[in-house]
This record gives sequence, structure tokens and C-alpha cells, in this order.
Amino acid sequence: MEQYHDINITDIQLHAAIPRKPTPWYRAITKALNGGFFNKESRFYTTRQNKLKNGSMQVSFPLSPEVQKEKERAEKAGKKIRFIFPPEGIPIRLSRDFIEKLKADAKKQKSLNN
Repeated sequence: MEQYHDINITDIQLHAAIPRKPTPWYRAITKALNGGFFNKESRFYTTRQNKLKNGSMQVSFPLSPEVQKEKERAEKAGKKIRFIFPPEGIPIRLSRDFIEKLKADAKKQKSLNN
């Protein structure tokens, strides 16, 4: 019988400030796979965010070699990793520091255009 390790993605919060000593997301997943914190909330970070020309933003969490190794190790043990997303989509929240940065950027852009 196949076992699953479900990783529930509940929301994304965008921050302008880069966290000090952030937990790489592959480490959070590795801990989860090794029994560290299943059924507990966790946070992981990425600095992969790009503002696109059309004004939208792209955020990515690339599958690192460490996550790939853990995935292969789990599969050899008969377990599959599943990323579970809410059917209605993932809410994206803006942190207070992110909102302040957006306002400052808009103010700066406005002063450059005048």
C-alpha cells in the first residue's frame, strides 16, 4: 500500500524585506519528510520574485537538488510527496512592509515622471 506525505499549501505572503537566516524551503520539506513537523504549520521562503513588464509579479519555488533527492528517497521507501493546493486557489497576502515598499516605489516613480 502506498503512503503519502501531503504538504498543504495554504497561502503565500509577500515580504519586501529579505529575512535574516531564512529556512530554505527544501529544508522545511526535508524536515517534514523525516517526521519533523507534519500536521503543523510551517513557513519557508524564496527570493525568486520578479516584477514582469505587464505589472504582474511572478514568484517561484524551484525544485532544488536537495528536494529532488528527498523525493527519490521517499519514493524508494514507498512514499509519495503530494503538494495539496486549495481548490479555490492560494490566497496571496501582502505584508505591511511589502505594502510600504509598493507605496514608496509608486511615489518614486511619480517623482521621476514629473
